[in-house]
Amino acid sequence: MSVDKKRAIQALIQSNRHAEAIPLLQSICASSPNNAEAHYLLGCAYARLGQNDEAVTILQRCLRLAPNVAQTHFALAGVWLAQDLPNEAATSLEAALKINNAIPEIHVELAKIQIANRDLSNARSHLEQALKLNPQMSDVHFGLGRLEQEIEDHEKAMVHLKKALQYNPQSAQALCGMGASMIGLARTINKVSVEDAEIYYRKALEIEPGYIDAIAGLAIVYDFSGDYKKAAELIEPLLEKGIRHATVAVAFARICRYVGQCQEAIDCVEKVLKKPGLSASTRKGLYFASAKVFDNMGDYEAAFERYKAANEVIGVQAYNTVDHACNIKEIIKVFNPGLFMQLPPASSLDTRPIFIVGMPSSGTSLIEQILAAHPEVYGAGELTALGKIIANMPRRLNCEQRFPTCMGKLDQEIIDSLSRAYLQELSKQSGRARRITDKMPHNFYFLGLIQLLFPGAKVIHCQRDPMDTCLSIYFQDFNDLHDYARDLFKVGTHYYQYERLMEHWKQILSVPILDVSYEEVVSDQEAVTRRMLEFCELEWDDNCLRFYQLRRTVNTPSYEQVRQPIYTKSVGRWRHYEQFLDPLKAGLQRGL
Repeated sequence: MSVDKKRAIQALIQSNRHAEAIPLLQSICASSPNNAEAHYLLGCAYARLGQNDEAVTILQRCLRLAPNVAQTHFALAGVWLAQDLPNEAATSLEAALKINNAIPEIHVELAKIQIANRDLSNARSHLEQALKLNPQMSDVHFGLGRLEQEIEDHEKAMVHLKKALQYNPQSAQALCGMGASMIGLARTINKVSVEDAEIYYRKALEIEPGYIDAIAGLAIVYDFSGDYKKAAELIEPLLEKGIRHATVAVAFARICRYVGQCQEAIDCVEKVLKKPGLSASTRKGLYFASAKVFDNMGDYEAAFERYKAANEVIGVQAYNTVDHACNIKEIIKVFNPGLFMQLPPASSLDTRPIFIVGMPSSGTSLIEQILAAHPEVYGAGELTALGKIIANMPRRLNCEQRFPTCMGKLDQEIIDSLSRAYLQELSKQSGRARRITDKMPHNFYFLGLIQLLFPGAKVIHCQRDPMDTCLSIYFQDFNDLHDYARDLFKVGTHYYQYERLMEHWKQILSVPILDVSYEEVVSDQEAVTRRMLEFCELEWDDNCLRFYQLRRTVNTPSYEQVRQPIYTKSVGRWRHYEQFLDPLKAGLQRGL
């Protein structure tokens, strides 16, 4: 390639005139078939124009000429990704890293694929390596943000996403990431609303009009807000253009029954699922979305098939029934009457905390919504404060023992300090409320500690038919903290151990605990509400009967139920699926 020709081609490429560069490059490749550089530039030009088949052919020819050029493997990976072939892309990226592992962009792209396939450990390693190579690279921080989103640590995710925007304020993908984390964060910090996410999605659309992830994200915001018409207005133009993108299909499936287009949503999901190379995360989301549509349509066999497929995509990664049973046994052993005689309760008799506990899908969101409708109650949602206090206890106690083994090392000063830390978090939520609810369901593990730290607190224990509870858990797209949820037998054993622990608490604790039956709530809401308000030492308020009119964010799987009056269709729901539930029954009966 002559110097003049090379300069001319470079000028065309730099000015994005790839169509004009292609004939010149084709001529060079024809006259110099062993010119690897010309083949590389030609393949990249085809890729820039979206002519992916041609790009693959030329770049593969280039690699036969010069197999040890990392940049060519990287370019080929980009074409595979454009064709929705992440496995092929991963192979090309790994080949590039074997040649040169000092290119941060390669680490980032490989990490994105690994995150989608739930290979989080390797993804983190690649992103940390990229961060060492270029700590100011926006895509590195975006990748780290996505990684934290996968494990639902949205506070950490937002730290990285803000850095991504600091280094590239025009990053539409980072803005959408912020929107997604705002939705996720609304679940645990009730002062954050899903509507806050709208700002980020709209900004992304200003930067990149028509950006599909931003449009789908906005539709999900409207779905959570109950504005299904607005959501449909965003989705329908994409469908009319023939766009069958995973995020669009999921958003459409979420709203379809409100706009009378369930079959159309199923068809949309099916078309996306037929695309080759979909990541595990994407397939899981599509399966869960379509399963719910089939369930609403009354096609229970098809629904169960999809729920099963969704749970099997990821599978149970870490949960062990024996280990969990041993953990419960250890809690029961540690929290005995002697411990409560040995350890003093916290000095504070603060009566604000109301802990709403129980298994997930047992009615905790509904109970909190009813209480939050009372003018003297603030519904704080699923607070992580107590979990963080417990996770930090070994460091606080300067010992290697974890909860619950470390309990014997507590004293009055530490107990008061731990109590203050949580109560300060409550004050941040709503300092003026007379009562504040924390509806983290799995706080049932910590009721013994709750009695010590908050002697003035109340506990509402939500109960629901075990079969309905467990099936509902299996039907939800939970994160890895609920690893057991992906296997019916393990869901059953988990429930068995929960009942075992709750029975222990009721025998030894003095903290006031009110059992509330989901089935009783939906059959006689007023009677149960009166009993709850009396238990919480609150006057009657009619607003509690109109809880569905309360405007607050509920970003849990039950968000639809709390926006409408009481209904009974979820009672006995498991009977629609009874033919598939023998493993669940076995887990509930045997416990191990």
